[in-house]
Amino acid sequence: MKRVYNPYVTTTQNVIIEVLAVHGTLSVRRLHNRIRRRCGSRTYQATWKAVKELLQDEQLVKIRKSSYALNPLFLKEVGEFCRVALANCPLNIGEAGFYV
Repeated sequence: MKRVYNPYVTTTQNVIIEVLAVHGTLSVRRLHNRIRRRCGSRTYQATWKAVKELLQDEQLVKIRKSSYALNPLFLKEVGEFCRVALANCPLNIGEAGFYV
């Protein structure tokens, strides 16, 4: 079963998705360094395990020999989910005097 990206939860998988969304393609080593700078102590093993899980879930793709990037099909699915969710949202921003 695929994991759902949740920006409010700082699992290693979610942080990897956020970092790759900003920086594009990175090796596991560079990805790990950026995660450590952002979140503090995370082991290289935890980063590598999360990358392998995201590859299995087809949320990442391997580029070249040792670099990884977000899978464009995964991004398309997320975009479609957001489009449907916004279309079915009962309130528009500001409609009832508050933000949804």
